[in-house]
Amino acid sequence: MFSVDRGFIKADSGNLPEVDMFMVFDYFNKHKDFISAEMRGIKLLRSGRQSYGDNAIGYVQLKQQAALCELKAKITPEHKIKSKNYTVLCVINTEEKEVVNTKCQDCAASEGGCKHEVAFLMWLHRRSEEPSPTEKICYWKKSKLSLAPTTKKSISPADFGKKITATYDDSVLLEYISEAKKQKVENSLMRYHSTDKYSNLSIHNLAIAFKNSAPQGKNSKLFIKFCKTKMKAELILEVERDTRKQSDSIIWQEMRKEKREE
Repeated sequence: MFSVDRGFIKADSGNLPEVDMFMVFDYFNKHKDFISAEMRGIKLLRSGRQSYGDNAIGYVQLKQQAALCELKAKITPEHKIKSKNYTVLCVINTEEKEVVNTKCQDCAASEGGCKHEVAFLMWLHRRSEEPSPTEKICYWKKSKLSLAPTTKKSISPADFGKKITATYDDSVLLEYISEAKKQKVENSLMRYHSTDKYSNLSIHNLAIAFKNSAPQGKNSKLFIKFCKTKMKAELILEVERDTRKQSDSIIWQEMRKEKREE
């Protein structure tokens, strides 16, 4: 358990200094540790992502001395969450609206600017952007990431919380299919909702129709019997005759479309 350092107070939503985006950009653009090839670009962007910072940062404290506000926080390591927390410092000049310095005390990469410094600075910025809460929010607390369990080798469905019953609404799909038919749209989805005279020869369409017919029991013998009622002999002969030219036949192209797209 951590304790507040001498001269510091617990940080909350009422006493954090403002850190706007201009202050953040100015600091990153001027500080030598964050313009090197090692830290600029995508690595800098990833270090400041909300999904990490908001979950990893905790035990925030601050000390105001004239215009300078010194902040400290504990950051949980991203990949070894039960390892020692990193202590990150940030100094803000509240009168000049300037980020004076950031420093990670425990990270080996801190000499060249590390991701924990970026994460803390971006965390301060996000707190400044939030609307004023009706009650003060205390930031002297454990990080969410440090509370994650590490002893379990696997999780069960019960670990996800209360079961949610999913609802299915196909109104949007049906509306799209109706409009697509009017405009004669051809795509992969519409191939499975074809209503031309050859649709009864599609195994996919037959399987759906068989499922929706709700016969007494569903097995292969019943499915074959169902197909015989839908696949008319004269239509099969027509397709056989018209597909002899294979790629020159439109029907052959349609029948082969699914196979060619696999």
